[in-house]
Amino acid sequence: MRRRAQGLEIECPQCKARWVFHRAKFPRIDSSGFESYSFRCQRCEAFLVGIIDPYDGKLLLSVDAESTVNAAPDHHKVH
Repeated sequence: MRRRAQGLEIECPQCKARWVFHRAKFPRIDSSGFESYSFRCQRCEAFLVGIIDPYDGKLLLSVDAESTVNAAPDHHKVH
């Protein structure tokens, strides 16, 4: 992950797609005090969750296993 023009270049942990992520002006703070985010990957549509590391400002991402397991496959979707 590297900084790019006011954003962070990030990579999907599932499909390795890369794009530029921009932090929110008014971020959501979770119960542990971390700046947290959730969104779908632009390529594989995996539901991603993450927090901003307060020490270095990087977005730490993971695939939300519950949403992946509970999602029914769409066999009619064209890739």
